[in-house]
Amino acid sequence: MSSLTGRPPDLCNLSLVKLIRHFYPYRFIDLDSPKQLVSYDDRNYYFVAHLEDGDTSEFVFKMYNCLNNLPEVVCGVSALMSHLHSRGFQGTSQVTNRDGGTISMVTGQELRRVVGVDCDVMDGYTYCIRVVRFVPGETMDAISKECITPTLLFEVGQFLGKIDTSLNDGFTNEAISTRVLANFDQMHFQDMFPEFISSVEDPYRKKMAEQVFVEFTTHVAPRIPTFKRGILYNDAHTTNIIVQASKEQYKFAAFIDFDDAVNSCYLFELAVLVTDVIAEFSNPQTNPFELVSPLISGYSQEFELSKEEMGFLYYAVMARCCQVAMVSEVQYKNEPWNDYLVSSIEPRWKVIELLLSTTKAEVDRIWSGAMGKSLNHYLS
Repeated sequence: MSSLTGRPPDLCNLSLVKLIRHFYPYRFIDLDSPKQLVSYDDRNYYFVAHLEDGDTSEFVFKMYNCLNNLPEVVCGVSALMSHLHSRGFQGTSQVTNRDGGTISMVTGQELRRVVGVDCDVMDGYTYCIRVVRFVPGETMDAISKECITPTLLFEVGQFLGKIDTSLNDGFTNEAISTRVLANFDQMHFQDMFPEFISSVEDPYRKKMAEQVFVEFTTHVAPRIPTFKRGILYNDAHTTNIIVQASKEQYKFAAFIDFDDAVNSCYLFELAVLVTDVIAEFSNPQTNPFELVSPLISGYSQEFELSKEEMGFLYYAVMARCCQVAMVSEVQYKNEPWNDYLVSSIEPRWKVIELLLSTTKAEVDRIWSGAMGKSLNHYLS
């Protein structure tokens, strides 16, 4: 996630098919199949096609503005996805273009020429294009609260831990290691806060945000140099988690969308996931902090954080909520039709309120206690 400056154009089906066939070796693309998917500052389209080798499958076309996503970073993400694909992770399979690569570049002028219509593109822009294989299923945010089971949460946490372990095992990339995602990496929470707090008009929410800032600055910021860090996923939102129905319950299938990968603290990686699950699936019948215990247990099975680091998760979740809510409020004023932004605001203010009304000691007891527990603990 980043600024919405120069978001790629919204293409009709015919224009999209022309653009895809220009760069990729598809024998046939179903003109009725393209469907735009929810996204933040890029454009994502689902489509069905037949490759020249006879393979018929489902795909996702992704287009980024190079102002928001530098070409070297997009290429770095492709290298990261290839690394994960070689380790057997779903959601990372990229389609080779006509030039034999995984990334295509197109200028605004060339886009006009290829598409053949005026699609409201500024000629000064350059866009990166990638096609990945579609993972069937549903995004986790689309299923009901009743479908969220300890098994599913454990699997989600476990696979996030596996991703971090895999990236920590031999993957390096200078572009990702040096990139700065000021608005969506808690490493930079203190830097972005002064700019975005002015967007919070509600006095009560503004007071909560200021309290979160003080808590983070006092307790977390001085300890950041001591936290484990490395290249990580950084986008474990429920909108990026694919689940599949299996008999009477849902099973984890894949994480998708690795475009926010960054070098940061693993504590903040876990905070992204914990934040989203509490925000999306809390209910009056369940303690929201115990709700995410299986998730934390699953993650700790594959990637170990120290108990000392876990003691800062309370503050990290509040800071993540604050970041997402503030930035989303700013962007929503510019794009009031963007459902992705709407879903990010209200629930995260509620999570902040919930955490501030609960003692840190109580939350720490639950979350630190979840470390190392097996799935059987939650099923017995």
